[in-house]
Amino acid sequence: MDFDSIRLQNLRFGLYARKSTEDRNRQIQSIESQLDVLIETAEKEHLTIIKTYKDNASAHKPSNRPAFAEMLNDLNKGVIEAILCWKADRLARNHLEGGMLMHCLQTNIIKVIKTPYKSFLPNDNVLPLTIEFGMANQYSRDLSRNVKRGNKTKIQKGGFCNTAPQGYLNDKLNKTIIIDPIRFPLIRKMWDLMLSKSYSIRQICDIANTKWGYTTPLKSNMGGKKISVGSLHRIFSNPFYKGLVRNGSNTNKGIHVPMVTDVEFEKVQQIMDKKGRKGKTSYTFALTGKISCGECGQCITAEEKISYSCPQCRSKQSAKTDTKCRKCGYQLTQESRQDANRYTYYRCRKKAVQGQKKCSQPCICASKLEAQVEETLLQTNINPLYAEFMKNKLKYFSEEHSDNHNDHKELFQKKIEKIMASQSRLLDLYLDGKLTEEQFNQKDAELKETKINLEKQLLFLSDANDNWFSDAKEDLDLMNLFHEKWKTGDAEMKKRLFHKLCSNPILTDKKLRIDLKPIFIEHKLRSNQFQEVLEMEYSHSMTSENPHEMMGCSAWSTNLEEIRTHYLTPRENNNT
Repeated sequence: MDFDSIRLQNLRFGLYARKSTEDRNRQIQSIESQLDVLIETAEKEHLTIIKTYKDNASAHKPSNRPAFAEMLNDLNKGVIEAILCWKADRLARNHLEGGMLMHCLQTNIIKVIKTPYKSFLPNDNVLPLTIEFGMANQYSRDLSRNVKRGNKTKIQKGGFCNTAPQGYLNDKLNKTIIIDPIRFPLIRKMWDLMLSKSYSIRQICDIANTKWGYTTPLKSNMGGKKISVGSLHRIFSNPFYKGLVRNGSNTNKGIHVPMVTDVEFEKVQQIMDKKGRKGKTSYTFALTGKISCGECGQCITAEEKISYSCPQCRSKQSAKTDTKCRKCGYQLTQESRQDANRYTYYRCRKKAVQGQKKCSQPCICASKLEAQVEETLLQTNINPLYAEFMKNKLKYFSEEHSDNHNDHKELFQKKIEKIMASQSRLLDLYLDGKLTEEQFNQKDAELKETKINLEKQLLFLSDANDNWFSDAKEDLDLMNLFHEKWKTGDAEMKKRLFHKLCSNPILTDKKLRIDLKPIFIEHKLRSNQFQEVLEMEYSHSMTSENPHEMMGCSAWSTNLEEIRTHYLTPRENNNT
């Protein structure tokens, strides 16, 4: 049964147009061009267009198009009864929505699906429409596979598949990533500010916008604005800036110029992690974050209490934000609140745990707890001569072993270059058809894992070689000057000293048990045990111009390798 022109003119049509980024056919990518042709068809055949629906989204996934869902709703309500579109694949490229349209057509909810070239009617054979929807679905599936395969190959060659992040530009001619000469140096300065640990992300953002006049790159109808805190946070979290390229599960070393080193990138992640864990409190407590409750094992927390007297009724107030006396209603002045007495208490969190009774441990005032810490940690004080002697010893020892260390780094670099050459040969074999996809993926995964492990070891060697002597020197200075730093330091300094020296502190019945970290115990034992020998040999060795003679002090030469090994142990294991 064919619809004649008179019956078509009596139908209420809904005009549907759609485009998506996956379309390759330039004739149908523009919604405007579709509308021009469809309106021309409607005028030529005298069709009545009740409503127009436009989607700018892929039809490959169901429930991804708001206008399509609105059109189906209008069909079921009888607002429209026919559809005019460019081609059937504009309506559906997935089986679910295609099946919904065919059901509506067969049940006469849709009177006709019309294109400029053909019409699909309720009494027609449904096979042609099924074939068109099926071909559209298969096209999307094939396109998805081809894009994923192309992206994987590009990542394996060190390329990048997306829009270049800020500081870089897409070279469309050579299909590579190049440096943005305007923004690259500015973003590098942002990294430097973050690495200094003196600025928050918001402060860096304000400096970039107000002092440097930074603006985001222009892209079609967006960009050219000030950088936001969220954008800057994404920059500091993006491994692209340290040279990695990613697409889905594929990761590789990119061929673009990295902005920061691996070490710098990891340091920024640690800085952001620490800043993000500060929470909303405006107070810094010296001994939180490390002590455990001896009864229930939960973390010991701290809170500040404020006590002051009302100037009018002299009643005691205990609050941080009250502006009126709770008893007489007197308006409290800022001066009266500033004269308040402040008390800090440490206590178990006493968080309820199912199946366990509530912790019964009492609280302890900060002064008493800090006195226990000070009493214990004062035992770490070492002889100043020992500290100076060991710094000279370790400095020479580090210089003597630097050549050997560089040889190890060079060996790792050669191994990594060999792995990269193997990856390139493997890819060539796969592209030549000499390897199956399964064989390629298996071998490629093995090479990637080996390469990642080698890079981690090389990164650690580079970091350790630069920092182990400075870390050892810092620890010796800390033990030598602990008493002075503890007495004059603020809460932040005390917190740093406590976390640096102590291991596994436990509070039980207001008594704190502290274990010193092994390296500090070793330094203390050496300082005590060999003090007389040290003073005698130090006076001789420090006046000697021959460094080998200085290294000849019998009591110490055998211990230097142990100290160096301690500081070269990965940080997650040595807890220093």
